[in-house]
Amino acid sequence: MVELITFEYAIETGSRKGQLVTIGIYPQDGNFPEHPPHWVHVSPPIDDGRGGSTQHYRDARDREWLIMSRPPEDIWDQLPEKHMRYYISEHLARIWGSL
Repeated sequence: MVELITFEYAIETGSRKGQLVTIGIYPQDGNFPEHPPHWVHVSPPIDDGRGGSTQHYRDARDREWLIMSRPPEDIWDQLPEKHMRYYISEHLARIWGSL
């Protein structure tokens, strides 16, 4: 079973700029970087307002999470490198940029 990979993230843009959250991602299908992570988990929950597939849950440590379906395919092939640092700096930054 693949574990959720979590890391602290300071939101870089928008009205939530500077807010510290925990981001969780699963490797998409073991074929990274060709297929980047699709689902973005965020705790505490912050909805980017884009609609689509979302789900709330609590983990074993009683943290509340929001899962959002936010595939980066529209930008993935245009990035200078298919690398997690670009996933974080480009894709995650734009999720909250419009708030």
